Amino acid sequence: MQGELIIFRGLPGSGKSYIIKMLIQKMENVKILSRDDLRNIIIPHPSFSEKEKKLIDEIIYKIAKFLLEKGEIVIIDGMSLSSKKSVDALIQSAKEAKSQYHLIECECSETTALKRIKKDMGAHPAKDRNEKLYYKVKKRFEYVHNPKLTINTELKTEEILEEIMNYILK
Repeated sequence: MQGELIIFRGLPGSGKSYIIKMLIQKMENVKILSRDDLRNIIIPHPSFSEKEKKLIDEIIYKIAKFLLEKGEIVIIDGMSLSSKKSVDALIQSAKEAKSQYHLIECECSETTALKRIKKDMGAHPAKDRNEKLYYKVKKRFEYVHNPKLTINTELKTEEILEEIMNYILK
């Protein structure tokens, strides 16, 4: 049985987590790997330092590979994946597990992203998620040339989900 990796990337506030929550209602037996959730489980008082994020990312890559080798469908959430290197590391995990991957890039206007971030302040598991983080990630966000689906998360949720399902199932 072959696993399948579904990688969501995008700036903070781009709607990744929301779309994933809606998507898993349409899919069965999906495992979600979230940097935000994992960090909160294994680090009692996270500092959100780059060193800490790198550690959690490495754990995510290894868990993803492990689950993919077991034939699981794995969705990656809670990571902007702003660098080509981080995207490549996940794709490499899929390749090593002899699994296919789907890269989905979430986009929206800056105004919408900042409104979403402000609305979620204090409730979002990434406690460092704020306007400052948005601009920091936006500045370093790299274009990736891998095959991907780019979605505008300001569209109707049902349209987005249909587009994602068509992309995953093709």
